Order: sequence, then structure tokens, then C-alpha cells
Amino acid sequence: MSGEPPDFDVIYSISDLHLGPDEGLQPFHEGPALAGAVQGMATRDEAARVALVVNGDIVDFIARDTQRTFDPEVSLHDLDAIAQRFPEVFQAWSLFARTPGRTLVFNLGNHDAELGLASHQQWLRDRLQPATPEQILFTFDPAYSSAVRYEGFLARCGGRTVRVDHGNEVDGWNVIPPARVREAGKGPGSTLGLPTDPINAGSSLVVSLMNQAKRRFRFVDLLKPETSGAVPVLLALDPSMLGEVLTFLRLWARKNQDDARIAQGLLGPTPGATEPPEEALLRGLLAEASAVQLDGDALLEETFRERSRSPLDLATDERGDWAQAAPLLGGGPLLIPGLRAALAALNRGWKGFRLDDQDDTFLGLRDRYGLDDGVLIAGHTHLRRRILQGRGVYLNTGTWMPLIRLDRILQDRSTFREFYDQASKPGLAGLWKFCTRTRTVARVDAAGATLMAADEAGNLAQDEGGVA
Repeated sequence: MSGEPPDFDVIYSISDLHLGPDEGLQPFHEGPALAGAVQGMATRDEAARVALVVNGDIVDFIARDTQRTFDPEVSLHDLDAIAQRFPEVFQAWSLFARTPGRTLVFNLGNHDAELGLASHQQWLRDRLQPATPEQILFTFDPAYSSAVRYEGFLARCGGRTVRVDHGNEVDGWNVIPPARVREAGKGPGSTLGLPTDPINAGSSLVVSLMNQAKRRFRFVDLLKPETSGAVPVLLALDPSMLGEVLTFLRLWARKNQDDARIAQGLLGPTPGATEPPEEALLRGLLAEASAVQLDGDALLEETFRERSRSPLDLATDERGDWAQAAPLLGGGPLLIPGLRAALAALNRGWKGFRLDDQDDTFLGLRDRYGLDDGVLIAGHTHLRRRILQGRGVYLNTGTWMPLIRLDRILQDRSTFREFYDQASKPGLAGLWKFCTRTRTVARVDAAGATLMAADEAGNLAQDEGGVA
């Protein structure tokens, strides 16, 4: 980082809004609340120096029908569509950037990589019209940092060092090579890669598998955990997706190689890395993400002999019964026992909604940056966190999108059937009762590092995460 970190009296952070251009793939419905929260940040603490860090996955350029994980031209049109769909959000950001003493900071995530391009950053500047150029900061802009390794936003606040990092940099599914992003920010003619170039395994998984599932089964977008764990769920929903399994296997190989690159500091390709054979990958998939009790040898034989059949045809549910075909959901066959077993496997032993759970993103960022007596703020996982280690504080601001609580829908068969019935209807409103909905904001000041929660009007109050 060039120069000394800037000093603020208050730092706010939000993340994972996933503002998208396509209503059919858009689970964010908190525009007025978000706008109210940002307006409050702009107007309260009038004499203070205040930063708002919008910490990655701000917009979602792959939440649309596409097979491209990176598309500079289309994503500029997407920005226009997103601004038209959420005008109150852009108006609030503009107000913040035009208010004296305010700095609006944009970190990149893995769903908005094109914001690393100078053309897209200029679009935001033109739209938001900051009072001074310095009141909007892009952390990928070489004017901000000349570091080879992307390290998010670094500042001082309340006598402590505060680092805000999206978190995908320590996730083999979703890492974006920093050298390519740095190159992308050098000028209007730069690109992060060809439009057909897969950015990472996670983005490829979204465009090749997840988006088509979300279009038909909206609740898939609200599931945690995701990536490998979601694949058996998709197969339970639509066995015809088995034809895409080999694509997933190649992506999983890419993910494993990127994990190795992360461990080596992203200094280059992993020496000797080769894509594992499909059979080995499939066995690994079953070990890592098996949704039900499977006969692995039979599954392998059947999968590579007749790929039109679903692995769940060979699966038993938790009672040991063969999964039976059920009524149609969204036009595709749904194996109710298989789906219930798949979701139960995702939930088994999962502690994702615990505020103090030391998940992989926390461990990766802690190991990369350390905590000491500073504050480390992340997003990416969509899961709120507040973890204290010594005098250091780790906060994760989660997401403003709803998330399904699997423990709620799996408590008994009648509840699951109710969930199933609601999931078969268009839209998401019928699923709210099965979800957790928290509009989380991190706040750091001289009093400490705090998780806040916004109400429907955007008013902030201390979250149960408390003050550290």
C-alpha cells in the first residue's frame, strides 16, 4: 500500500448485496432499508470523518442467463439496469459521496470482478457524482495501492488498524488472481481476460449449473452452504443435471489447484498440478459432499455407463428406503426423500449460523493478515461472525439477502412438506418464515468494533453480536 493508511473517526462496512439486473435471479429486496441506512451514515456524526466500505459482491454480474463469467461490455449495460432497478440505493450512495467528510469505498468480490476495470469505475463516478474525486475510492485502482497482492481496504480508526477484505482471496472456489485484477485496473483498454475466460471455479459453477437451477427452483439461491454441497441438492431437484456433473468435476479440479496457489501466496501456477481423473474426482465429491448414503462403486459404474440417470436413483434416504419419484416441482421431477436427505446432509454438523464459528474464511484471513489488536472485517460467506482473539476482532457482515434455516425446515416431515409446497410456488415470499433475514452493518469507532442491524427504514441498532 502506498503511503500511510487514512485515518477515520467512524468506519462502516456492508457486503454481499448482489444487486442484479434480472428480477428472475434477484433475491435482494431491501432497497429502501439499505438506502435509509446509508443516508443515516451520511448525516449522523456530522463533524466526523466517516468511511463506508461496500465490501464486495456489491452488484452481481453473473446473476443472469450467461455462460460467461466475465463480460466487460454486457456488464456495463447491467450497471444501467441495476441502477434503474434500485434507484434509491444509488441516490443514497451519491448523497454519501457528496457529503463533506465522507469517503465511499468499493472493494471487489467474486461476483463483480468487472468493477476492477477503469471503464466501470468511471461509470460509477459519473453516476454518483462525488463532491471531490477523493470521496470515492476503488481499492483495485493503482492510484490507491501499488501492491502486487490485493489486500483490500486498510485504514486507522479509534487508534486501531482496520482492514476490510471481501474474503474470496482465501477461497479456492472464488479467488480472482490479484495480478490479473491489478492489470485490469490500469486503463480503459485493459481486461481481466477474454469474455469466455473462466474467472474461477465458483463463478463457472454459477453460470453452468446454479443459474438454471435458480430460475426453476428459487430457494436454491437462499441455501448455505453452497458450491460442492449444493450439487447433490441440484441433482435431487432435477436428475437431468447429471449431464453437467463432468463440468462440475473440472471446476472442482480448478478449485483444488487454486487452493494450492493460495497456500503458495498466489505466486504462480502450482508446480506439477494436474487435473485428477474423473473417477477420482467423483469419489472425492462423494466424500466431500455426499447428500445421502451412496454405494460409491455402483454410482461410479452407473454414472460413467449411463449419465442420464441421477446418483440419487442409487441413494437411500435417512430411513433406508429407495427414493421414490414425487409430484412435479417447477416442471422437473423432484425426489422428495432425496431432496430431504440432501438438505439434511448439508445441515449435518454445520455451525454456519453461530456467530463465533471459526469458518474457513476467518481462518484464511487470520492466517494471511493476523489480528493482533486490530479489526478485520470480511463478507463473502453470507454468514455473520463476531470472533475475538486477544485484543483483535473479526467481524463478518454476512448478507442482506434472506438465508434458509435448514434446521427449521428439517425439524419434522410436516414442516418439510410445508416448505416443499411453498418452494413449488413462484417467488420467494412464501419461504420467508423458513429464513433468517438480518440487515447487518459493521461499525468501528473509538468505542470499539460493533455489529449493527438495520430495521426496515434503515435505522441502526446494536446487533446481538455486541461490541468488542
